[in-house]
Amino acid sequence: DLLLRFLCKPDRQRIFKAHLESEFSAELILFYQQVQRFRRLFSRRPPDQEKISECYAEIVETFLVPAAPLELNVPAFYLRNFNVRSKHGPRRPQASAVVPFGPTTVSEDVFSEVLDEVVQLMAGGAFLRFEQDPAYQQVWADFMAEQNLAREKHEELELLKLDNE
Repeated sequence: DLLLRFLCKPDRQRIFKAHLESEFSAELILFYQQVQRFRRLFSRRPPDQEKISECYAEIVETFLVPAAPLELNVPAFYLRNFNVRSKHGPRRPQASAVVPFGPTTVSEDVFSEVLDEVVQLMAGGAFLRFEQDPAYQQVWADFMAEQNLAREKHEELELLKLDNE
């Protein structure tokens, strides 16, 4: 929850990405960002199924197929929904060669299980180290001040509601 609030702002995503790069795990934030981009495609009216399919294939080939360029280190059962095959074999997938089995359309939540695992990986490791890293202390202090202010405002609103009842 705290990690997701931290990642709400693009500038903080860039800073956290730099930290993940130093830990050789930037694929985690890159996957997170790609899934957010994928989900935004569904908000367009009408949704552009071609762009959705292209983005789906790009995510699968970049992060989820065996030997993908930025293959995620997640348990295999999270990948069960991504039965993909490549005309060029699993070592060299290409966007045009990734063919999903099953329905021709995908939902905006198709990556949810994998994303949840990725967020847990970030929150349980890299984010904890990020919080403690002296190089990011000011960023962290600013974020926590922002969170405290938001909580105080929320508490004030709740008290006003109680007073008006």
